[in-house]
Amino acid sequence: NINDAICRKKAGYGFKDYSTLEAVKTSKTPILFIHGEKDDFVPTWMTEKNFEACTAPKDKLIVGNAGHGASYYENTELYESKIKEFLGKYL
Repeated sequence: NINDAICRKKAGYGFKDYSTLEAVKTSKTPILFIHGEKDDFVPTWMTEKNFEACTAPKDKLIVGNAGHGASYYENTELYESKIKEFLGKYL
């Protein structure tokens, strides 16, 4: 995978060397999980699993009809509203 190779070269580790699931288990930083419901690259269940494992303050937005990286474009108003709400709560 070219992306893994680039990450390994620039950051010194590959995607398989890191687990978001393990990271969120010990995070103290508030996390807003945003995911497109129709993401065909990263399944929605992965966000659900990370959300459940997260011990930090958290919130979640699943954007209907949004593919990978398209949540903002699919529903800009909802996306921005959720971010403003989250930042207002935790900043």
